[in-house]
Amino acid sequence: MKAVKMSQRAGIRTVGYFMIGHFGETEKTIEETIEFACTVGLDDFRMSFFTPLPGTKASLMADQYGEFDNNWERMNLFSPVFIPAGMARDQLMNAQRKAIRKFFFRPRAIWSYLKMVRNPLIALRGAYLLSQYALKK
Repeated sequence: MKAVKMSQRAGIRTVGYFMIGHFGETEKTIEETIEFACTVGLDDFRMSFFTPLPGTKASLMADQYGEFDNNWERMNLFSPVFIPAGMARDQLMNAQRKAIRKFFFRPRAIWSYLKMVRNPLIALRGAYLLSQYALKK
């Protein structure tokens, strides 16, 4: 938190990059990740899915820890190809949408983006697209 505050005081927008769906992931650990992202004071947020890329040690171990679709064409970090044991693909997708809602629909985040608006029409379109993804069930 100290590094985030120091960066912001220096005029640097802070961005947190988070990944869910790794070996041993549970609903509880995902919730802890989301809470951390929302309380650390970041200006921006990204969330991707753990992807055991070919040639990595993780790709050799993935089947031991869950269900792994080892198809290179589907590995894009934006859709889950590895599902941890005890979880489902829909849970991961819903968790990502929940994280987006919780982070971006906070008053602090909304105000942060409104301060950067130069073209209201583009801002409205971006807000609309974000809401369509985040509110999808």
